Amino acid sequence: MVCVVHQLAAGAGVFELQILEFSNYRLQLSSGACCGGGAAPPAPSSGAPSTGGACGQPCRTRFALCLKEYQSAAAPGACSFGRASSPVLGTDSFTLSDPLHTLSLPFSFRWTRSFTLILQAYDDYNYTDPEESGLIEEAWWSGIVEPGAEWHALRHAGAAAAVAYRVRVLCQPNYYNTTCTTFCRPRDDKFGHYACSASGDKRCLPGWQGDNCEKPVCKEGCHPTHGRCDKPGECSCRPGWRGELCSQCQPYPGCKHGYCNGSSWDCTCDTNWGGILCDQDLNYCGTHEPCQHGGTCENTAPDQYLCTCAEGFSGVDCERVDNPCAPQPCAHGTCSLGPASTSPTSHAAPAGFVCSCERGWTGPRCDADVDDCASAPCQNGAVCRDRLDAFLCECTAGWTGVTCTEDVDECAENNGGAEGALGPCVNAAACNNSAGGYSCTCLAGWTGRDCELNVDDCTGQCLNGATCIDLVDDFHCACAAGYAGRTCARDVDDCASRPCRNGGECVDLLDAYRCICPVGFSGTDCEEDRDHCTGSPCANGATCYTAQSDYYCHCSPGWTGKNCTQRAAREQLDECTPNPCSNNASCLPSPKGFTCICVEGYTGETCAIREEKRCELVCVNGGSCVRDPFPAPAGSSLANLPHHCACPPGWAGTLCDLPISPPVAPIASVPMQTAIIPITNAGIPCSCLHGGSCVSVGGASTWACVCRPGWSGAHCERAADGCSSSPCRNGGRCVGGAGWWTCECTLGWSGPDCSSPSCDPTCPSPAVCTASGAIARCVCPPPPARLARRCLELVAGLGEESGEAADGNESGSESTAEASDTPGACGADNGTWWWGCNACRCVGGAPSCTRLWCGLPDCLAPAALPCRTDEVCVPAAPALCLRPPCSPLGECRRVSGRRVEPPALPAPAACWPGARSSPPPGCARAELRLARERLARGAHVERACAALRRALAAALADRAPPAPPLTLLCDLAPDDDDALDLALWAGEEDDSEGVSALAAAVRVLSELISRRRLAHHALLAAALRLRVEHGTPTLPRAAVAEAAANSSGTGGALLALAAGAPLLLLGAAAGAFFLIRRRRAAATAAIDERSRCRDEEKSNNLQNEENLRRYANPLREDRVPREVDELPRAHSLYKAQNADVRNNTPPRDKELTKRVLPPPEPPPARHPPPERLTVLV
Repeated sequence: MVCVVHQLAAGAGVFELQILEFSNYRLQLSSGACCGGGAAPPAPSSGAPSTGGACGQPCRTRFALCLKEYQSAAAPGACSFGRASSPVLGTDSFTLSDPLHTLSLPFSFRWTRSFTLILQAYDDYNYTDPEESGLIEEAWWSGIVEPGAEWHALRHAGAAAAVAYRVRVLCQPNYYNTTCTTFCRPRDDKFGHYACSASGDKRCLPGWQGDNCEKPVCKEGCHPTHGRCDKPGECSCRPGWRGELCSQCQPYPGCKHGYCNGSSWDCTCDTNWGGILCDQDLNYCGTHEPCQHGGTCENTAPDQYLCTCAEGFSGVDCERVDNPCAPQPCAHGTCSLGPASTSPTSHAAPAGFVCSCERGWTGPRCDADVDDCASAPCQNGAVCRDRLDAFLCECTAGWTGVTCTEDVDECAENNGGAEGALGPCVNAAACNNSAGGYSCTCLAGWTGRDCELNVDDCTGQCLNGATCIDLVDDFHCACAAGYAGRTCARDVDDCASRPCRNGGECVDLLDAYRCICPVGFSGTDCEEDRDHCTGSPCANGATCYTAQSDYYCHCSPGWTGKNCTQRAAREQLDECTPNPCSNNASCLPSPKGFTCICVEGYTGETCAIREEKRCELVCVNGGSCVRDPFPAPAGSSLANLPHHCACPPGWAGTLCDLPISPPVAPIASVPMQTAIIPITNAGIPCSCLHGGSCVSVGGASTWACVCRPGWSGAHCERAADGCSSSPCRNGGRCVGGAGWWTCECTLGWSGPDCSSPSCDPTCPSPAVCTASGAIARCVCPPPPARLARRCLELVAGLGEESGEAADGNESGSESTAEASDTPGACGADNGTWWWGCNACRCVGGAPSCTRLWCGLPDCLAPAALPCRTDEVCVPAAPALCLRPPCSPLGECRRVSGRRVEPPALPAPAACWPGARSSPPPGCARAELRLARERLARGAHVERACAALRRALAAALADRAPPAPPLTLLCDLAPDDDDALDLALWAGEEDDSEGVSALAAAVRVLSELISRRRLAHHALLAAALRLRVEHGTPTLPRAAVAEAAANSSGTGGALLALAAGAPLLLLGAAAGAFFLIRRRRAAATAAIDERSRCRDEEKSNNLQNEENLRRYANPLREDRVPREVDELPRAHSLYKAQNADVRNNTPPRDKELTKRVLPPPEPPPARHPPPERLTVLV
């Protein structure tokens, strides 16, 4: 056990280093000398080329490794973690491959994660000079490497050589975690049955449990108390219990008529049984019924009884019969005494009595029924049932009567049918009665005993796939298409109506026909008279002939193809020889002749015409096309043309086709439509599609189509892209296609085109949702209206009607309307609105806002921005959750080395909540008492502070001039969990404006609590009173007195003042005397108190300094000392936290956790970072 404890405390592992590559192309040592003992080569003269003197002896390179504690810079000293060396691995320059030589340094201490390694390369040569060690290059590196199989590659480039190597740390077998201190060795014996996880935790083998997995898991359901097991899956019962799961008790041995009743070795007797073993019958009469012949039994003792016999019986059990007729032996007769008789006809019994039987009974005791069916009285197959002195005949069908001898006339029975019905016959001509039955004469088409079945007349009748419908004594055939007749045997002649026109020949088909049309006609009925040669499709003098459904061109000699447009192969000539194209154009032969590929700036068939760049836009309504670098609007089909239309007054748009005022164009009667594209070609008739209107533009030879909305193109032939006109406003995204569009609005906007502001949540009355730039916000009436402040409180979620509208914003996150960088512009209503946690109003047409600090951003919010690369997101302390559960809160803290720095607060540390020193100028502190039982779930200190900031901003919104920057910080009181410490900071400037603003803020906070303005808020409804610290130096006495008066109730103070007015004059002299004495006593007490607080603060600062060491780098000893007397008590939401400390440090007392790190140091100057590994904190 001592060995195991030592292993757990010490740890064990191995540090490994492998050389990957080494470069020493100059073959020199670090001293400048050559390898192998050669002298240093001479330096080349200035300006002369180096022609010789290079080292020629190759190096024999070996390496030495030194591992020590972490140092910011390698310093000489002992290798505290160990040394290792390698043999000669290569010459001056080499690259190694697997298997690589490993320099291993086993260690048997707790791995510190951070270290410094020194790698030295030596030339393996016996140097005679005592000052020459053969050192080629020395590399060092400091950083953190955690145990694991992964290699970490490093590189060093020195003055003499460069080396690439890799390192890793491995824990020895059975050692785990980041420090190789967790010891876990798998075992499966009587001391434990477990394996080890990747982190070194014990994982019990299947069937075992316990701290050391030494307890077997019994069979499922085995009783935990009455059962046990020595192996997994067993269930052995303890004495007194039985059953598969040991859940059944076992009675006491020898218990006869009893049970154990849930307890082992118990014998609870059954009913009427007694005794220790339940073997004595307490109700012998009830159990055995010993008395015979109606005797009465009486229990006299256990297992004993007494029979009281009826008259005529005697004996212990009344078994003797003294009078034979006493037991009434005759079942259905009268008993009389008489001698025994042996006559077979006599009813006398051998017992000495005679039975006179009643009618229908027989036998010595009159207990046998006389069989009245013995004479077979029932006829015609009826069944005879014996009755008491009678019989009953169950007749077969067709017979009736007592003995079933009377015939039933079935044809005369009606059975509820219509009058004149023929008995059971339903579709019959006659009903014939017979002895014991009947017969039906069926009508035609019916069959069956009662003529109830219809004869199937469809068998083999209908032909050619027709459907047969069975009728009564008949059938009907539903013929398939193309057939007719009673049995559908006749084919219908579809050509009988002569459907083919223009001399077409009709061919009859099955339920169809086909017309063979003469030349020049087509269509289903040869109704289309079409000349396929219309339009002269044949070229080059070919003759056109109309065919059945096409045309045929009879080509002239030398031409071929469907339209005679291709030269015949034997007639083709090289049209490009000589080159007919001008101006360096390229000639391409083609079936039609040749084609010229013109260079830029020329056009024409042979590229002989110089091309003049012209405006490619056709501007309408008097617009002029201008060639300049301004592009067309985004999304337009003309976006790639470097031109635009300069429109006359009253017109706008890409082509000057959109009227701004009543249009003055020639086509003023045409409503606003899509683009109008004139077409100047008198040879093409005007043809507008999809309801477009044709109008004349600029003359008789120029026309244009005015398209309906949703269509575009020269002929209105193309469905317009709904998004081409950019209909969505305020950043909305347009989604559409040909002829349709819809807008996906950004947050804060709604409507078909995203033009209507949308506030989420809905603005409470009297606030109105209005647009400000690209955002929407709730705007309240302008001050000094009475509703302005109340409206701001409702929008911020501080009132009864607001509900939970602003709960999400109290954590520090802001809505879309509040997250902008500017407060927005003033509207026509000149109202008030929120910008973050500040309230804004319009003064002189410009926004004027309060300047409260809104708190640190919440880095754990769902849409929070990530922290910077040199920061880490630190969660808030759990103690700040006043009533769980609370949603998580966090803040970004800067990381310096291995230390998490304090938060960046705009107030000095002396003005933080709970600071023990006197508040500096510009600072005020107060205590807010809470009733925890009134707090709602999720109440958090920072959310309550955010609500107080908004309430303070709403009250200071109409202050003139605007209040200077204010900072409100909150924290739990140091010695009271039912109170909050508040700190207000207005800046260090000692001016009247700052003092006035600080006094106004304190007065507002006091009013909020004393007048219960926040009584409906979920978090601040629990506020009881506010106590302002009277030692605040920056507050005027009037402000302190007013705050205290508001806290205790102004009404009571005035009433007390009015009642004591007559006594003021009498007590003035005495009051002055006692006041002087009290001030002297208070001054003496204050000196003693300051001395005591200074001693107490020194003690606490020692604890705080010890706490700071947990965050500092333990390997760095050159920390800058700080004045411990300046350390205030921490704002616990802002205290530094470190992952190692949170996970490995036991909880400390409450006072110590309230401490804070020193104020943040200024960021160090940026230098090129050294080679290092990336470490996640």
